[in-house]
Amino acid sequence: METVTVRAARARQLVGVAFGLAMLVIGIGLEPRLAGWIAIALGVVGLVAGVGGIVPGAAYLRFSPAGLTVKYAFLPARTVPWPDITAVTSELVPMIRHRLPSLVVTYADGYTGPILGQRLDGSRSYIGNFTGERGDKLAATANEYRERYGAGPAEPSEPADTAEPF
Repeated sequence: METVTVRAARARQLVGVAFGLAMLVIGIGLEPRLAGWIAIALGVVGLVAGVGGIVPGAAYLRFSPAGLTVKYAFLPARTVPWPDITAVTSELVPMIRHRLPSLVVTYADGYTGPILGQRLDGSRSYIGNFTGERGDKLAATANEYRERYGAGPAEPSEPADTAEPF
């Protein structure tokens, strides 16, 4: 299997840019008040996140023989080798008022390396789906790579004793 890279969805990122610009305009209009400063802060976050997703190579999800790699805009890429991943599923992760479609990565027992996305619990983390692909398709692709590259070579089994008794 070759390396497959899934990039950020441009339409979603353009919505982030539009939201950021709108919040900046509202914030500048309300500037002397606290609400104006909050709107400016939200605008800057939305603008940076949106622009980061539009720039080619700024955000992606990569499946390769080396492992699963996640790159968010303006953050370094992180890769976890397939043997350290026991499962990848597509789930709706509960947020404050809604559920976010995400890839949930379950790590092998005792794994202490870097995690992908944000920590969900002790052995799992989630990656918000910022791509245009369906979550179940991404999870299926991840599990194909995990099955192919995660188990490593099979251990040779002991030869069976097939001799006839005397």
